Amino acid sequence: MKLLSLETASEHCSVALQLDGQVQQRLERNARKHAEHLLPMIHQLLEAQQLELRQLDGLVVDIGPGSFTGIRTGISMAQGFALALELPLYPVVSLAALARDALAAGAPAPVLVVQDARMGECYWALTDGHGKLLSVPALHRPENLPLDTLPEPAASLAGSGVAMLLEAQAAQSHLPAFPDALLQAKHLLPLADLSRPYTAETLQPLYVRNQVADERARVRPVSPP
Repeated sequence: MKLLSLETASEHCSVALQLDGQVQQRLERNARKHAEHLLPMIHQLLEAQQLELRQLDGLVVDIGPGSFTGIRTGISMAQGFALALELPLYPVVSLAALARDALAAGAPAPVLVVQDARMGECYWALTDGHGKLLSVPALHRPENLPLDTLPEPAASLAGSGVAMLLEAQAAQSHLPAFPDALLQAKHLLPLADLSRPYTAETLQPLYVRNQVADERARVRPVSPP
């Protein structure tokens, strides 16, 4: 299949193209203004393979959790392409993609992904050795992560929130840590469930952080797609 994946949930921005089993990627670190980088990178990838958007079989997109603006940018662009070209959309959760990067670097499974969510909080979830989610993505302060509720103990830690977790819960310091795990578009592709296509109307972001100011409301987990 010819699939294009978009990753904009972090401060970086990346696009990957899967064609005949081969994957090519463009990545811009510290992109900040994702919208300025996304389209040029898409055009570069497609032109290099002499492809047009209408020839794709689908779009894979990171739905979060992560940067509010970044997520909206990626999803909005994917929805626009889907509407214009009648392409199916395949959502992937950012924490699963982060786990794939750590696993590629040698992280033992299961991987506890802990991503800095700002405001003294972390997005977190447990994944298996393929990046599949074993727990529902949630939001907590690092000292309040209910690790005893996980289906099995973590074998390694990954993500930008690792230092926060270890500072708050020193008992986890014996686990191998991969704080530099990077969200990349190429890691979205093997996680896409091609049996469950979404449309522009049904694709929704996974914010996790409720906009209500009440602390109890903001730490409730949200089910992934």
